[in-house]
Amino acid sequence: MASLKILACVLLVIVSCQTTWGLHDEGPGFETEGLIPPLRNIVAVQGIVFCKPCRFQGIPTLLGASPLSGVVVRLQCDSSRTPTTVYATTDKNGYFFAQAPTNVTSFGANRCRAYLVSSPLATCQKPTDLNWGLTGAPLRFERWLGGPLWFAIYTVGPFAFEPANATECPPR
Repeated sequence: MASLKILACVLLVIVSCQTTWGLHDEGPGFETEGLIPPLRNIVAVQGIVFCKPCRFQGIPTLLGASPLSGVVVRLQCDSSRTPTTVYATTDKNGYFFAQAPTNVTSFGANRCRAYLVSSPLATCQKPTDLNWGLTGAPLRFERWLGGPLWFAIYTVGPFAFEPANATECPPR
């Protein structure tokens, strides 16, 4: 009788895990509803980078900011034997997606940080530390993405660049 109760509890846990984990996939990729992701998932990071207007230079806000294309973002992971660095570039909407190598898994994602590297816009060259874009942003888990390989999608930011000095801004 006791073994029947244990079996019922185990089945209940498995069913609840399948329904809970199956709800996290909202993006493109293979259908993951009802599937259980593996314990270790490959790490991928997404975010958006903006250019702040002159009037908010030095103020930690994104009011009036516009998406910045061509920005280079660095993903630095010290979770494996050898540190891993991956670079990504933003698209026309300021969006970037960086996929870590397969040796960086969700078990070590807490040892990864995302950093602003460079901006192609001459009037918006100074990286800000908004959401730790300059000192290194910790990754926030967003969702799982299934397919031939399972990914743990993390989000950082939004990040921002601003004009380097007041001379780059038009007079008020």
